[in-house]
Amino acid sequence: GGLAYAGIRNRDRVGLVTFSDHVESFLPPRATRGHAWAVIQKVFEGHGTGRETDLEGALAFVQWRQRRRAVVVVISDFMDAGPWPRGLSMLCRKHDVHAVLVHDPLDTGAAGLGLIDVVDPETGRWMLVDGARWAARTSLEERTRSLVTAGARTLVLGTGDDPFQALHRHFQAQGARK
Repeated sequence: GGLAYAGIRNRDRVGLVTFSDHVESFLPPRATRGHAWAVIQKVFEGHGTGRETDLEGALAFVQWRQRRRAVVVVISDFMDAGPWPRGLSMLCRKHDVHAVLVHDPLDTGAAGLGLIDVVDPETGRWMLVDGARWAARTSLEERTRSLVTAGARTLVLGTGDDPFQALHRHFQAQGARK
């Protein structure tokens, strides 16, 4: 939502793709205030129908739909086991891609929590796990390295961070580099 608002204030065209295991919604880029509000509303509507994640498919969709060079912001935890780094690399060749890797500090481990009930948000399956053995499928460092290697300008954003401040600093730093 904040990115759409910032884009429209800069008189940029703003669009949106939301996805799960398929593209859930697509609002093509436009530069009107009403369209920016439609993007913001769609962001706050909530979850889609899919239960899995197909990041590769979403990246391919953007590559296919967005013909003009654009600034593309991909917001994800990048935990999809699919071949998304290849698709991201292809997208980076044509567009100015910013990857916002959202992570929860609990993904790196919950050693002091003992046995905990967790639910997989993609499958809805509950499981009892030992916090000392809990860790993300791929480490934060591995995911960050994959993003940088693909050519994306990368921002690592923790769930406890202020997203508006972090995004503002990220884009200010990117502007200073140009």
